Amino acid sequence: MVGSKKRCQLPHQDISIEKIIMHEGYPKNITQNDIALIKLDRDVVYSAHINSICLPLYPSLQKNVLGQTLYLVTGWGRTESGRPSDVPMEACSGDSGGPLQYPFRFYGKQRFVQAGIVSVGSRQCGIETYPSVATNVVVFMPWITKQTAVV
Repeated sequence: MVGSKKRCQLPHQDISIEKIIMHEGYPKNITQNDIALIKLDRDVVYSAHINSICLPLYPSLQKNVLGQTLYLVTGWGRTESGRPSDVPMEACSGDSGGPLQYPFRFYGKQRFVQAGIVSVGSRQCGIETYPSVATNVVVFMPWITKQTAVV
């Protein structure tokens, strides 16, 4: 089609939210306990481009992330031009809630472990002197496992 913008996007799934579980300590202090869980109203159908991220449930996955290669958030935040991205990219303003992750091998395949959740994204995309702040997922694993046991 001449003059049209055709985008090649992989198939997606629209899934509604059944329940949001916010950490009970978050409303009291917005700089701490910045974590919530979302229960979907149906199961996700996994495919080659839709997969889960691993949580650091075991001590071997709860390693100190200092010095590790971490992949910043993949999200649809603003790009260097200040416009929202139409494809997931690494780390920028508007990516809050996305994963801070590191790779590991599981049964011979590369997987990712969620080390953090972006709390405050960088306002200046692509500039190293403007850091992002993330919630440490390992610290909240007892809370996460307690909440998921009852939902």
